[in-house]
Amino acid sequence: MFKSNLIVPVIGMHRSGTSLTAGTLHHAGILMGTERTFYPPPSAQNPRGFFEHIRFRRLNDRILERSGYRVKSWSTEFPQSLAPGIRNLIEMHALITYYAATEDQWGFKDPRSCLTLDLWLRAFQRLGLLSRVRIVVVERDLDEIVQSLMNRNGLQEAVARSIAGQYLHRAQETIARWNLDYETLSMGDVRKDPEEAIGALCSSLGIRLNEEALSLYEKELLHTAELPRQ
Repeated sequence: MFKSNLIVPVIGMHRSGTSLTAGTLHHAGILMGTERTFYPPPSAQNPRGFFEHIRFRRLNDRILERSGYRVKSWSTEFPQSLAPGIRNLIEMHALITYYAATEDQWGFKDPRSCLTLDLWLRAFQRLGLLSRVRIVVVERDLDEIVQSLMNRNGLQEAVARSIAGQYLHRAQETIARWNLDYETLSMGDVRKDPEEAIGALCSSLGIRLNEEALSLYEKELLHTAELPRQ
């Protein structure tokens, strides 16, 4: 029934390098979407693109909003549990089923998945696909994430730090509870030697790093501007 042999959720906080990671994997052969489904479009913050599939992103948003949390509110009050609703779960299963039936290798990226990962894993398990899932966790220095959130979104440091910490804690807690092996990509390692760091990730996933994938990395894209004086 299912064609997929590799499914790669890219997990990481906003401003941690998930767009770079997803874009690199996409150009190395792991489908993250198409030009028609990628949203938002490239911007000054991510000139190479975000590589977020709009249906996965909107579904995460609907699940979180139904559970009492709006991502763009930048609230530090997170729901203790999620109430996805049957319609959202049906769509989740439909999305997974479609791509698992049509693509050999695919994945999705949305920082909101740090908060909804448990639901995605339950869906993969119900469909008998959990063994084909290889999570990639994107790591970046927490202080750099905080500074980037402050610069881009105008958040106070304490707010940015609380939100980033909770996103990362939820993701790590979920992965540990499911006792899953996972891959990591450190932005610190990428800065030092992008070809080695990204190449090692591709190798661990059984795909080949190519020039198109490597060309997505530019040192300036991981630059964090100096914090404004408080």
